[in-house]
Amino acid sequence: MSILSKLFNTPEKNEGLILGRHSNYHLSERQDLAWNNAIDQYGNGDYLACFRNLMEFLKQEGDRTNIVYTETDKQLEFTLFQGSVKVTGKHTVDKLEVQAKLAKARELPEKMMLRLLSKNHEFEYVKYALNDANEILLILNPGLADAKPNVILRGLRELATQADKLDDLISSDFEKVDIMETAHVLEKEHATKKANTKFLKNQIKELYKDLEDQKEIYDYLEFTKIYRIFNLVYATDFLLTPQGQIMETLEIMHRELHNPEGKLADKIEYFEQALTKLCNQEDHLLEKELYEVFYTFNLTPKITVSTLKEIIDNERQQLLWYKENGQNKIVHNMVGYIFGYCLFNYTLPDPVKMLIQFYYKCLFPEYFKELDDNPFVTNEGTLIKKSIKNEINKLIKSTKWSEAKIKSSGRIELDYNNLTTFACSLLDTIYELDFIEYDD
Repeated sequence: MSILSKLFNTPEKNEGLILGRHSNYHLSERQDLAWNNAIDQYGNGDYLACFRNLMEFLKQEGDRTNIVYTETDKQLEFTLFQGSVKVTGKHTVDKLEVQAKLAKARELPEKMMLRLLSKNHEFEYVKYALNDANEILLILNPGLADAKPNVILRGLRELATQADKLDDLISSDFEKVDIMETAHVLEKEHATKKANTKFLKNQIKELYKDLEDQKEIYDYLEFTKIYRIFNLVYATDFLLTPQGQIMETLEIMHRELHNPEGKLADKIEYFEQALTKLCNQEDHLLEKELYEVFYTFNLTPKITVSTLKEIIDNERQQLLWYKENGQNKIVHNMVGYIFGYCLFNYTLPDPVKMLIQFYYKCLFPEYFKELDDNPFVTNEGTLIKKSIKNEINKLIKSTKWSEAKIKSSGRIELDYNNLTTFACSLLDTIYELDFIEYDD
């Protein structure tokens, strides 16, 4: 087995299909111990030992290794992975050097150089650099070698997360630039890529058909178009975990939605144009941005119990009105929007993510059939109560549930009568969950 195969060996799927971007909400006892040791060693002035324990703290549990390091008496060399980039570095007794190679430029267009230089002021701990081989780098402030552990972590996080965002964008925006060091990126299976692209294109087409067929109600209740559109946007991000321009398109749409300026009608027109552009792309171009990566740092802050409740409360009164007035499709879209908003903006405990995934399995059954996953819906559109209950019981008995220290007001009892009652009862169930919280 190759070194990369060992590093990225995927564990057996004994707990079902897990989708969405990497999240590391809960800490193991080993990580807690490593963090406490780092604090102690910083206090004793042993900065190299402090950094070694930070590496142990960042190392994820499981069979995939996101960090590799070697140590001698006087220095520690390491590699960590964040999405599509590899971050390498060396910590000596009095110096910390860290870099991420983003791309290699065959030419150096003035437009590109000005763009990179203009972005340097946006960073707190890192900056762009260009070496003699015309390689574009992000480098970390070397003065962090003796910084407090939490400051070093913030610097590493900024470098890793920004590099992961920027490498694909640089290569796509400028023709004579090539991505570097992507050997750790895992190609999705061909059948999975096909299922991903089919889902994206079919769901966009179905969106437009739905908006046309239900034009009267969507025009009368204009904001319900937002629930319909972003139920799809957020679901696409969770189910496909796209990279590059697809990911950037979804993020721009999200930012524009929450931009207080601009008219709703203009925003909706923009969203529809952005989705149409994705839908019209050739499959092989979309598939280039559908690959699997591993993360050291979460992309989003960890959600709190109170924040989760607040998000649901903000939409619940309207949701009940639509339910009572028989607007079932709008209810499905609103619940999907609430779940998707949480997944897009926050890191959730794995059990909460899995419960939301169960909803998506009911909402998009054809997609999960393409993935050959255990079906939750019959060909006639009826929920398969036994299958859903079995998966929920497996989740409750799993280590993911116990590690999150999930508490609820009672047994999980859902209403399987139809998709609308199931959606609302699942939303209520997640609202009542309590779980241990960790700061970022």
